Amino acid sequence: MSPQTLGLLGSVLFLLIAVVGGGFTAREVTIPKVPSWARVAAAIVGVLFSVPFFLSLAGLPRSPSDVSESTMHSSPSSPSLFPSGSSTLLSPVAAFGQLDTALQLSAKGRALVNKLQSDQDMGCSLTTFDPISQVNAIIANRTEVQRLAESVASSGGPAMAKELSQAMQASVASDGFWSVWLSSTYRKWRDGGCQGQAQTTGDLNWDQFIQLSKQATYAKQQFTSDYNAQAAQYGFRHDWQLSDF
Repeated sequence: MSPQTLGLLGSVLFLLIAVVGGGFTAREVTIPKVPSWARVAAAIVGVLFSVPFFLSLAGLPRSPSDVSESTMHSSPSSPSLFPSGSSTLLSPVAAFGQLDTALQLSAKGRALVNKLQSDQDMGCSLTTFDPISQVNAIIANRTEVQRLAESVASSGGPAMAKELSQAMQASVASDGFWSVWLSSTYRKWRDGGCQGQAQTTGDLNWDQFIQLSKQATYAKQQFTSDYNAQAAQYGFRHDWQLSDF
C-alpha cells in the first residue's frame, strides 16, 4: 500500500472523529468520545493527511525535495545557441571568396569615381552634369562593400577584412565631403561660367575630402599588402592595386 493511500485512510479516520466526535470502533480500535477542541484538531490533521493523496492524483510534487529530484532527473537540457552541426565561422576559402566578391564590386565603384573625376575636370564643356547623383552611386557602392567586409570580419574571417571595412568607411566619409563641395563651391563656379579654377585647397569641404581620402588610401595599402600575400593559395586574384578599387 502506498504512503499516499495510508495517508488517505488516516485522513478519513481523523475526519470521522471530527464529524462524529468519537465513541465508535474501527477495525477493532475503539475511539472514545472527544471534546470539541479535539474534534477541530482532528479535522485539521485529517485534511493535512489527505493532501499527499490528492497531489499524487494531480501529478504535482508533494514536497520541495520532490521538485529538486524531478528537476534533476527530467529537466530538458538548455537549447543550444546555434543549431547542431552549424557554425558561424567561415572557412578560409569562403572568407577569401567573399572578400574577392567585395573587391569585384569595389572595382565597379572605382569606375564610377574615375568617371566623376573626368566629368568634374571638363567643367562647363558638359552641358548636363549631375555630380550629386554620381557621388550617391559611389557612396552606395562603397557602403555595400563595407557591409560585405564587415560580415567577413564578424564571421571569424582574416584580420584584413577589417582593414577593407575601415578603408571603405573612410572612403564613404570622404565622398560625403566631396558631395558637399560639388554642390556648393564647384556648383557656384560652374554656374558662374567656369572662370579660372574652382577653389580646392583652403575650402573646408575639399580639405576634409582630401584628408579622409588619404586615410582611405592608407587602409587600402594595408589591405592589399595582406590580401595579395594570401589570396593566391586559395585560388583568388592576388595582384590588386590601389587604383583598382
